[in-house]
Amino acid sequence: MFGEDSADNYVGYRNDAMNDLIAEARQELDPVRRGDLYAQANQLLISDHAVIPFYFDVLYPVAKSRVRNLEVTPQGIIRLETVWMEH
Repeated sequence: MFGEDSADNYVGYRNDAMNDLIAEARQELDPVRRGDLYAQANQLLISDHAVIPFYFDVLYPVAKSRVRNLEVTPQGIIRLETVWMEH
Protein backbone atom coordinates (compact mmCIF):
# COMPACT_ATOMS: atom_id res chain seq x y z
CA MET A 1 0.00 0.00 0.00
CA PHE A 2 2.85 2.42 0.71
CA GLY A 3 5.33 1.20 -1.87
CA GLU A 4 6.33 3.85 -4.34
CA ASP A 5 4.82 1.88 -7.25
CA SER A 6 1.55 1.02 -5.48
CA ALA A 7 -1.69 2.34 -6.96
CA ASP A 8 -3.03 2.42 -3.38
CA ASN A 9 -0.33 4.84 -2.17
CA TYR A 10 -2.83 7.70 -1.86
CA VAL A 11 -0.56 9.88 0.30
CA GLY A 12 2.35 9.74 -2.19
CA TYR A 13 4.74 8.34 0.40
CA ARG A 14 8.26 7.71 -0.97
CA ASN A 15 11.11 6.04 0.90
CA ASP A 16 13.81 3.83 -0.62
CA ALA A 17 14.15 1.80 2.60
CA MET A 18 10.40 1.08 2.50
CA ASN A 19 10.61 -0.03 -1.13
CA ASP A 20 13.53 -2.34 -0.25
CA LEU A 21 11.64 -3.87 2.70
CA ILE A 22 8.54 -4.46 0.60
CA ALA A 23 10.55 -6.02 -2.23
CA GLU A 24 12.37 -8.32 0.21
CA ALA A 25 9.12 -9.30 1.96
CA ARG A 26 7.47 -10.16 -1.37
CA GLN A 27 10.26 -12.66 -2.09
CA GLU A 28 10.49 -14.13 1.43
CA LEU A 29 9.06 -17.64 1.75
CA ASP A 30 9.33 -17.91 5.54
CA PRO A 31 6.08 -16.43 6.93
CA VAL A 32 7.69 -15.41 10.23
CA ARG A 33 10.55 -13.58 8.50
CA ARG A 34 8.08 -12.01 6.03
CA GLY A 35 5.95 -10.79 8.93
CA ASP A 36 9.06 -9.31 10.56
CA LEU A 37 9.93 -7.43 7.35
CA TYR A 38 6.41 -6.00 7.13
CA ALA A 39 6.60 -5.03 10.82
CA GLN A 40 9.83 -3.14 10.06
CA ALA A 41 8.09 -1.42 7.15
CA ASN A 42 5.18 -0.51 9.43
CA GLN A 43 7.57 0.97 11.99
CA LEU A 44 9.24 2.98 9.24
CA LEU A 45 5.87 4.47 8.28
CA ILE A 46 5.24 5.46 11.87
CA SER A 47 8.76 6.85 12.36
CA ASP A 48 8.42 8.93 9.19
CA HIS A 49 5.02 10.18 10.37
CA ALA A 50 3.59 9.13 7.02
CA VAL A 51 0.48 7.70 8.65
CA ILE A 52 -1.00 7.73 12.11
CA PRO A 53 -2.79 4.52 13.13
CA PHE A 54 -6.11 5.13 14.81
CA TYR A 55 -6.53 1.59 16.11
CA PHE A 56 -4.88 -1.80 16.22
CA ASP A 57 -6.70 -5.10 15.87
CA VAL A 58 -6.17 -7.72 18.52
CA LEU A 59 -6.65 -11.35 17.57
CA TYR A 60 -7.63 -13.90 20.19
CA PRO A 61 -7.90 -17.28 18.48
CA VAL A 62 -9.98 -19.63 20.59
CA ALA A 63 -10.25 -23.34 19.92
CA LYS A 64 -11.26 -26.45 21.78
CA SER A 65 -8.42 -28.27 23.49
CA ARG A 66 -8.84 -31.14 20.99
CA VAL A 67 -7.96 -28.93 17.99
CA ARG A 68 -4.43 -29.55 16.70
CA ASN A 69 -2.18 -27.74 14.20
CA LEU A 70 -4.28 -24.57 14.06
CA GLU A 71 -2.07 -22.03 12.30
CA VAL A 72 -2.65 -18.28 12.35
CA THR A 73 -0.42 -16.27 10.00
CA PRO A 74 1.21 -12.98 11.07
CA GLN A 75 -1.54 -11.25 9.06
CA GLY A 76 -4.19 -12.94 11.23
CA ILE A 77 -5.35 -15.39 8.58
CA ILE A 78 -6.44 -18.75 9.95
CA ARG A 79 -4.99 -21.58 7.87
CA LEU A 80 -7.16 -24.70 7.88
CA GLU A 81 -5.14 -26.96 5.57
CA THR A 82 -3.42 -28.83 8.41
CA VAL A 83 -6.00 -28.61 11.20
CA TRP A 84 -7.28 -31.79 12.74
CA MET A 85 -9.26 -32.73 15.81
CA GLU A 86 -8.19 -35.26 18.39
CA HIS A 87 -10.86 -37.81 19.34
